[in-house]
Amino acid sequence: WRSGFKLQGPGGLGPEDSEDYVEIPNKPVLEEADELADEDWGGIGIIFEDRPLTTGLIGNLSEPLYWGRDWGVVVDTVIGAAPAAETGKVEPGDVLLAIDGASVAGTPVMDLAHLILGPIGSVSKFRFRRAGEELDVSLKRKAVAGQTVRSRKVLAVHKSRLNYGKKDMDEVQKMRVKLRQRKARKLAFDPTMLQRQKGQSFTKEELEEAPITLSNSEGFETPHSNLSHALLLATGEDDTIVIQQPGEYLVWNEFLAGTITIESKEGLNSEEVILSSAMGEPLFSCCDPEADVRLIGLSLKQYGGGYYNRSHDPHTWRRCLDVSGGVVTVAQCSIWSEVGAGLIATSGDAKVECWNSNLSHCGGDGAVSFKGASILLNDCRICHNGLAGVNSRGFGTTLAVHGCDIKNNSHQGASCTSGGHLEVFNCWVEENQQAGVCAFSSGSRGTITNCDLSSNMHGAVAQGGMLTLRKVRSTRNRDSGLYAWGTGSSMYASTCQVEENEIGATVEDEGFLHLSTTLVRKNNRDFGNNGGRMYGGTILDQSKKKQADHFTLQPEVQGIR
Repeated sequence: WRSGFKLQGPGGLGPEDSEDYVEIPNKPVLEEADELADEDWGGIGIIFEDRPLTTGLIGNLSEPLYWGRDWGVVVDTVIGAAPAAETGKVEPGDVLLAIDGASVAGTPVMDLAHLILGPIGSVSKFRFRRAGEELDVSLKRKAVAGQTVRSRKVLAVHKSRLNYGKKDMDEVQKMRVKLRQRKARKLAFDPTMLQRQKGQSFTKEELEEAPITLSNSEGFETPHSNLSHALLLATGEDDTIVIQQPGEYLVWNEFLAGTITIESKEGLNSEEVILSSAMGEPLFSCCDPEADVRLIGLSLKQYGGGYYNRSHDPHTWRRCLDVSGGVVTVAQCSIWSEVGAGLIATSGDAKVECWNSNLSHCGGDGAVSFKGASILLNDCRICHNGLAGVNSRGFGTTLAVHGCDIKNNSHQGASCTSGGHLEVFNCWVEENQQAGVCAFSSGSRGTITNCDLSSNMHGAVAQGGMLTLRKVRSTRNRDSGLYAWGTGSSMYASTCQVEENEIGATVEDEGFLHLSTTLVRKNNRDFGNNGGRMYGGTILDQSKKKQADHFTLQPEVQGIR
């Protein structure tokens, strides 16, 4: 079953049979489930969905909304030949108010599985609101479309999400991917899927008028009202989801697997097609090591979610896009998180490439690569983020930034720490509140080539790590153009210009700085040494012919302006 806005299957949960159940290491929850007798559980034949009650629509939100104020659990689909349909009293658009007298106000639909499902033959009273009037409907659970849930072991997965943090959910996510691939979408409780199975096709007009369409390698093309419906039917075998109408679409922690493309229709851009989530959950999570996911021409926005603290376990960090496995390619997109990071990649199985995209105005970092993951940002804008523009953390981790604007971030423009590797090539790194580029802690290393480091607090800082600079201009920084500070810190600058800074090059507390064919001049003070080691800077021959030509660099970075 899938976490997210929908509870699919017999009245909510997906049709995973007992032989497909994969145990997960949340022992307290599983032990509780094991104590229960095995019995067939059924549902009521309703697909519920979390919706903003101000509009009742998925595809056209007028403003960002937060959970708990204008949200509710709404009937999206009533499945035929099932308890709800047989009563004739429940209709799409009805708002669920209570189950057996217990109010569900402020509760996301995914947290109601244990109330919606129950032993076959059991009866519960559901209270709905329609057009301002309330109505009570008693529904007797049964197998929907011949599918049952075997005992409460499946619900253990649901309970684990309520009781455990993101770190403990990695295995749950992988289990979901395995189930999705193994079952190959035998049956999905969606009218569109049933039509497909019966061989029915859709007219050209129906497909053109739909907000979203799904096409796949099997030759099917189906219309959908929202992204959750389309993802439900995706087989992971070269699917393409096209968002055809401008608007804001709600998405909440959809798990992506297999080969799939999600893109805006040709002629639309990321400002017109907005995918958003509330409650601080990622829009998309990809943990399938074999995944090949492409996101094109979309604006991804994550609202709300508490706070973002780098000192905590990164699994708890808020993020808009979460990649812990597979290859994810992002092109012509805007990625934003109100509180956390725009993008986080968190394992050696994860590889992310962003092309011509915008990772700006996030509450935390623009992009973070962690635990062996690899991120490449090419021709992107990484500006005005609450912490660093980009951050590479941990041994074996790589974050490369090519041809990007990295500006006005509240901490560093680009940084590496805890053994991470940072590569910055052909970039403008300007007006960041702390260093333009920085290598923290032993084992961290950064390679900076053909870049402008301008108007930051410091141009380049080695503070425990190592930086190698080649063809770099560090100018007009408020403190040092180059700064090596602390034991184990080292910086190597070759063919660089360091001009018009408060201090040109500084070493402190056993820091090491080596200047090779590097010009340090026109600073308020060219050199500062407080217990460090510096080589090369004082032996430049200021009388060499054509010296001005040699040191007037023309980096190709100017071409991206």
